Amino acid sequence: EGGSGGGGEARGGRLRKKRRSRRSKPRYPKGFDPENPQKTPPPDPERWLPKRERSNYRPRKKDKNRIARGPQGSTSGAA
Repeated sequence: EGGSGGGGEARGGRLRKKRRSRRSKPRYPKGFDPENPQKTPPPDPERWLPKRERSNYRPRKKDKNRIARGPQGSTSGAA
């Protein structure tokens, strides 16, 4: 009579309910109204362009003072 018989009984002889997993709330994008999903703003058309082709992209200027700074590959000094 011992052993693992089915029946859904736990150790104390009581029935055990299955725990239901909680559903997480959906995450919406910025500016999205779940009440009116048709009125969402369209995504930025430049989003799929490469970064360098976008209108608001500005390349970084190179700092000429940084060139002769570190010890790696430096030629100045007595050898």
